Parts: sequence; C-alpha cells; structure tokens
Amino acid sequence: MHLHADVPLDILGHIADILGSEDGRLDRETLKVLSQTCKFMVPVCRRHLFSSLRLPFYLTSVRRSLGLRNLLLSNPAMTSYFKILSFDVAQPFCGSDYDILHMICASSSPTTVSIFGGNWNYLTERAKSLILALAQNSTVHRLALKSIDNFPAAALSLCSSLNELKLCGINDFASPDDNFIMKNSNKIPLISLHVYSVSNATLATLMAPAKDLNTVGVVGLPLRFDRLKQASFQISIPSETLQMYELLEKAVSLELFAIEVRPQGHLLRLTGLGSRLAVNTHPTLRLAKFSLCVYSDYNNPIRELTHELEHISGNNILEELEVTVTTTLFMLQRTKLVGWVDLDTVLTSPGAFPMLRRVAFQLKCQHIYDWIRNSPEFLPSNLTEKRFPRLLADTSIDFVYREAIVYDNGLRPPYHMYDDEQE
Repeated sequence: MHLHADVPLDILGHIADILGSEDGRLDRETLKVLSQTCKFMVPVCRRHLFSSLRLPFYLTSVRRSLGLRNLLLSNPAMTSYFKILSFDVAQPFCGSDYDILHMICASSSPTTVSIFGGNWNYLTERAKSLILALAQNSTVHRLALKSIDNFPAAALSLCSSLNELKLCGINDFASPDDNFIMKNSNKIPLISLHVYSVSNATLATLMAPAKDLNTVGVVGLPLRFDRLKQASFQISIPSETLQMYELLEKAVSLELFAIEVRPQGHLLRLTGLGSRLAVNTHPTLRLAKFSLCVYSDYNNPIRELTHELEHISGNNILEELEVTVTTTLFMLQRTKLVGWVDLDTVLTSPGAFPMLRRVAFQLKCQHIYDWIRNSPEFLPSNLTEKRFPRLLADTSIDFVYREAIVYDNGLRPPYHMYDDEQE
C-alpha cells in the first residue's frame, strides 16, 4: 500500500520564505518546483519569484518584456510582488518596458531601488520621471547608485523613507535647479552608508557642500550623518582618506565601521583615523573591520593600524574586530608583515578594550599560479596564529585566524564593484 504524507502548508510557506530570503541568492529553480506542489503554493512562490525586476529588458529580449507585460495585465495583483527594482540606464526602454513601469508605479511598493550603468542624461524624460517616482516611493528605504553620472542630487531630498545609501563609481551629480535651496529640514538622516570609490570622485562628491544661498553652483547631497549607524568605505587615493575623516566627524552614532584600502598607485596611510574614532564614535562603535593591502616595501598597514587603535585604547566599547590583509607571496617573504605582535599586545592590554569579545585575522596571499591555491604549504611559516600568544590565551575573546592563497594573474589589488542582490 502506498502511503502519502502531506507537508503542512505553513511548512511549505516557510521553506519558500527561506529560498526567497533577501539574505541569500534567490533559488529560482527550486521555487519553481515548489510552486508545482499544489495550487496553494503558486501565489506564495510567485511572491518571491517576482520579488526583483531589472529593467529595461535588452533589445534581444523584447519577447520577455511583452510576456511580462501581458502577465501583469492579466494578473494586476502581481505588481505588488516587486520589492527590488534595478534600472540599467545604458539600455533603451521599449514600449512594453514603459507599460511595465507604469503598472509598477500604480500599485507596487518597492523597498530597494538600484540605478546603474551610464549617464542619467541619456534616459528619456519619461523614463526619468517614472524611475524617480519609484525611488521616491514612501516604501523605499534602500537606494544604490553605481557607475552613473549626472543623477539629480536634489531628487534625494524627496526620498523621504531612505535610510540606506550605496554609492559606487560616482563622478558627479547634476546641479540642483536655480530655485532649489538646500535646507536642513529636507536632508535625509541616513542609517547605513556604503561608499566604493576606486579611482573616481565618489567620496568627494558625497562630501561636497550642499547648494545654498552663499554657495551658488556647488553640488552636494541632501544627507545627514548624525544618525548613521553603519558606514563602510573602499578608498584608493590619499585625498579620500581626508574626506572619509570629514564624514566620520559627523557620524556621532556610528556602531559599525568598515574600510577597505585598495591603493591604485598611491601610498595610503590611516594616519589620524584613531583620533577621529576616539573623539566622535567612542561611546557607540561596537564593530570595526579593516581590509588592508601590502604591495610595496613602503607601507606597513599592520603597524599603522596598531598605532591608530592605541588612540581609542581605554575609551571604547568595541566588541568585535576583523582584520584582513592581502599581499603577494613575494612581499610576504620579503617583509614578514611585522607588527602583528604589537597588535596582539595592544588588544589584550588590561582595560584597553574591555568589551572586546571577538577578534578575527585573515591573511590572503595572492599568487600568479592557480595550482598552488589549495596548497597551504607554500605559505611561509613565519606568520601563524602563534604570533598572537596573548589573544590565544585570553579566554574571554573568541580569536579566529585564517590564511589562504588566492589566485590573481595580475597581482593587482582586487577591484570589487558593488553587486546588489538583483544583478
């Protein structure tokens, strides 16, 4: 006799929620299979399968655009499923793309909008109007601008619910209209900020003064940083360090600070970082992440980091510290990355970091030969977890040390573009 065991619908729904979670990549194929288990699972899985949308469809995919438009026309309620919207301004919009945009504007409640791919001015006025209307929806709290120029700075002041902003590869913003005067009343208080510069003016643009009666023609963003709780930066040139410090002076509520230093032919130092953190964020900062590079004999980021952390010693509530160092096998053998022992001492000195509960160090050694990637015996034995005797002995701190060889045929500092969830 064949026994059939039914899985309760609430369990199936929970499985669908996990598969469609924003914390991970959407498992579309599994969701499609799950939607076929019974008719009740169709709307549950559709909610996740249609949670993100990227427009416009490429010219080679006009049939897909027409198909989605017809599906939405026959099932208008499905437009409410779209939560993550992504717009590629480098691609032309076709008629069905506009139809989809109109339907989404009429009945959707997105939470995340991403705009990327070129010059904002290349869009038609119709496309600009619809995209801005969606970005300024009261339900949108996350906005990502990536590799796009001439986006209107003034438009951000109308994003009333925005609390998370991600900027990557931004060279400039469009100037506000002559009639637009920036006031404190319409500045957006950010909670989370992520800035990836990589040899352009993203940080400089972010920190430019807003246009007011006394600075006519100056472009700036209508943002406030006094409520900022999370901030992460990727910097590549020395001037960006000072601009980051300027922002930190305003971030008096910061709880998470992360910095990735990727020098592009320049010597980058963290001089002054510790004093800024000590003055402005010592009552609030709980998690700090540092990603550093060693590609020459002229910089020792570990020693510099140790010196900067001494500035907040005894005056902090830091709970977690993560340090990642990327170098080449040649530089690792040449420099031996001195300074780790001093860092071990600073972090474990009595009363220096009284709330510290977790420390994680990771060493990434780049090498041109892919075949040694999984061969840890090629790593020099001079840098191991034994370099941190006090952290190993401290039972109140969860200490983690990892090392790995990573393949890189150019032996360059890696360039990480911001990949949002829907791309």
